[in-house]
Parts: sequence; C-alpha cells; structure tokens
Amino acid sequence: MTMLTKAMKIRIGTAAAVLAAVLTSCVSNEVAQPVSEDIPITYSVLQKSMATRSAVSGITYPQGVPFGSFAYYLPAGKTWRDDKEYARIYIDNDEVTYDKQGTNSFAPNSWHSEIVHYWPKTGTLTFFSYSPYEKLQGKISCSPENGLMINSWTAGMEPGDAEGTGTGVDLMIAQSVNQTGNTSSASGYQAGVSTAFQHICCQVEVQAKLSAAEEDNKDKKTYTVNSVSFNNLWTKANYSSNVGTWIGHSDLEHPSYTINGTEGQTLDLKGSPSRVFPSMIVIPQNLLEASGSSAREAPSITIEYTPKGGDRTTVTKLLANGHNDIWRPGKKYVITIIFSVDEAYIEFATSVKGWETGVNRDDITIGN
Repeated sequence: MTMLTKAMKIRIGTAAAVLAAVLTSCVSNEVAQPVSEDIPITYSVLQKSMATRSAVSGITYPQGVPFGSFAYYLPAGKTWRDDKEYARIYIDNDEVTYDKQGTNSFAPNSWHSEIVHYWPKTGTLTFFSYSPYEKLQGKISCSPENGLMINSWTAGMEPGDAEGTGTGVDLMIAQSVNQTGNTSSASGYQAGVSTAFQHICCQVEVQAKLSAAEEDNKDKKTYTVNSVSFNNLWTKANYSSNVGTWIGHSDLEHPSYTINGTEGQTLDLKGSPSRVFPSMIVIPQNLLEASGSSAREAPSITIEYTPKGGDRTTVTKLLANGHNDIWRPGKKYVITIIFSVDEAYIEFATSVKGWETGVNRDDITIGN
C-alpha cells in the first residue's frame, strides 16, 4: 500500500509539473500549448549588405542594436498567404536582444526576448521584425492585413548622418512566414527563426570631379566647390510592409552642406572625385513636382562653386534627361558633378548603387 501511494504521488507530481508548464505557456502565448520539449523561440539574425555605415555594415546585424518582433499563429493546414485572416497574435511587439552568456532557458550567443515564448505543438508562426526597437517601438503597429505599419516617421536629413559616426536612423524590417521551429543559424549564433533585415530608407551622396585628368587639362583649370544643397525633399512619411513603399509624404526640408567651412573643396587636377555632400539617409520618394495635400516644386540641387572669374551658382532639377524619377528603398544614390576643363558646362553623372550590388548611370548636362 505504501509503494502504491508513492507511485501515485510520482504520477500526480509529474502531471502537476506538466500542467504547470502548459498553464505558464498559455499565459505567455495565449494561443497554443508548447511542444513537449518546451523549445524557446530564438532568432537567427542577418541583414542585406549595405554601404558606408560601419555600425551596421556588411551582412552581420550589430549585436548592440535590439530589434522588435511580432508573431502570428495559424493552425495546422493553413498558410500565411491563403489564410492570414485566421491568424492570432502570438508575440506582441517584444524587444529582442543578443544574449552572449545564455540563461537557464537560452543557449549562449542567441537572440531572444526577455519573455520566454515556446514553439506551439502544432501549426505555424509568421514573424514580422523591425529595427531599431528603441526608435520605432512607439511608432509601429502590425496586423495580418497590413503587415508592419510605421506612422509619421521623420528622417533627420543631416548631411553625413549615414556615416559610421552619424546620427541617422537606418530603418530595417524582416518577415519570416510559416515557421515551425528554430531551424536557421547565421554568423555563429544559435539556431533560430531566419530573420533577414532589409533597409527601407535610401542614401544620397554628392561627389565632384574635373572632366579630364591633368595631362589633358592644358590650362590646369580647376574649380572650388563651396556648398551643395538639396531643395524640396520630403522628410516625413508612413510605411507599409505589405505595400512595400512609403506613402503620405509631407514636411519639406532643404538640407545644405558647406564644404570645409569657408574654404570649400578645390577639385583634384588628377580628375579624382571629391565628396562634397556626405552620405545622408533619406525617406524614399519620387522626384516629381506635386500638387494637392503634398504640394511641392520638383526637387532640385544647388551647387555653389568658384571657377576662374568669380563665384557662381547652378541650380538644376534632380529629374532631368532620363534621370531616375524615384529614390527607392535600400539604394544608395551617388550624384557626381563633373566640371568641364574645356567648355563652360557642368555634367551630372548619377550612379544608382544598391546596398548589395549594381550600378546604373544617367548623364545630365546642364548649362552654366
């Protein structure tokens, strides 16, 4: 009788432990029981390659930048593409951080939230993540219908804010659909949900150079670039990940950069380019004149420079002679001003560089 009582106690104790784990999971996740192994959800984080910002360069997501994450649950047999209207929230805007040491629930070198969420026993999870958490968590929402929505984001639009020490905010998002477990590993991290961030802003930079190298510049003619300004750029807009673009643009700014104080930048006689407007993070936008609630004149660029014979100013629309009519997410646009050593004209060579690969070019010649 005593042995039977002990066995019963063991079974009762085991059942109580299992029930406690199930109840804890239900309180935390609200939609499904954890799998029997109680596997915590972690993230395997990487990003698309980008240029210039040393803090978040290459394909390794920076360990010191927390990101936010939502997740939605679908029952077995349903997919996100066809059945997302049945989705239920599973993770609601949690902050995800890098854990080098590990804890009782998580292995070292893992990305996870402070709240321990377990994988459901059946069904799938679809994740929406964004970065950086600190800047966006109060401006972002998520739903199965709209995906991630960023409301009224304002870009700083300071020349040089895309540099490694700059103050610009590099917004990124990621989506992972129909996930069932921690299956992907990247950059030495523990396995987790594959989280590949993509940049949703763009960069703009201006360079200047002479049209010919020194040996072809008979008169050793050069120019000094004093300042460069962008005119009529929108700085505020809303973003929808389901649409994949920015909408509702407003608030015009005219960011300007004066080179080397009052000295300017004298162009190299060898014909090498000089940067005269350091890289700046910009909200993607078209370059057309607009009317209505978002009325503006067409965006333009102003160059103040000094050739032989005194200071001059040139203003030209950014949209001209086949120039790209929109600045797109995840791209870096390098506008090169080419000063002629022979005739009185300035040429614009506009390179469109993806933060991954690729260069496209349109040449623009304007009167001087």
